Amino acid sequence: MLHDLFNLIGAPARFGARALLLVAYMLIGYATLRRWSKNRYARTRFGPNYVYRPWLLFDISELKQIESLINDGSDDDLLKLRDSQLGIFQLVAIVGTLLAQAAISALSLPLLEQTNYFARGLFTLSLVISLLAVFFTCVQQRELRFARQASEFRMWLSNGVRYKNENDNSVWQSSFVAHSLLNVPYEMVAVAIALFIAGLGVYLGSAWARKLGISVLDGESVGNSGVAIAFIVGTMFGCLLFGFLVGQKDIENQLSEQTFNNRRS
Repeated sequence: MLHDLFNLIGAPARFGARALLLVAYMLIGYATLRRWSKNRYARTRFGPNYVYRPWLLFDISELKQIESLINDGSDDDLLKLRDSQLGIFQLVAIVGTLLAQAAISALSLPLLEQTNYFARGLFTLSLVISLLAVFFTCVQQRELRFARQASEFRMWLSNGVRYKNENDNSVWQSSFVAHSLLNVPYEMVAVAIALFIAGLGVYLGSAWARKLGISVLDGESVGNSGVAIAFIVGTMFGCLLFGFLVGQKDIENQLSEQTFNNRRS
């Protein structure tokens, strides 16, 4: 119950972490919601009221994959997952450090104090969350390095509960907490990136609207509108392109999964 409360409170932040991939979620959202009420794994694990806990949509697929790995995966598979997570943590730490440096530099932008205060607030939030992401990543790396054996990592991924799954097999249940711990550093960095981009947008838009002299030529401010438009176009192009590709690939994966399952049956 307490875990559900934290997930409910954290849901807006998790939505924010996915804001840059909004197009992808728009492409796959309808199909995902349509299948949600028929998710046998979620119904078996969380009961019939799982449909009223939409925050589970973030995690249900990976929880099922982890559960399958705990019960059916080989020791080599588990160690590969552990090593890949350690590699991801290192990447998150690097990105978080670079983002914190960028946020510090952004707080020194010319005439920042004369723009809308939201810009400073967003840059500050981005800085703080980036630093926290780096710190929590270090904590996670330290914890995972103690789980050196496959059996130890298998236990770490499980919550110690044995139950009947949707196929009526007695299996070990995957840990919601362990899954969250593996994902929190990445999601914090994603939130920090979204906040930084939003802060930059507010800064440029405010400078344009208030005609601030960020770029001055012969005593007149120039280029504010052009820079703001370039920022909007570049951001939208990147988000639309990558979001579309991610969404399309997810649709392909769903079709491939259905095709292979039909052939097996």
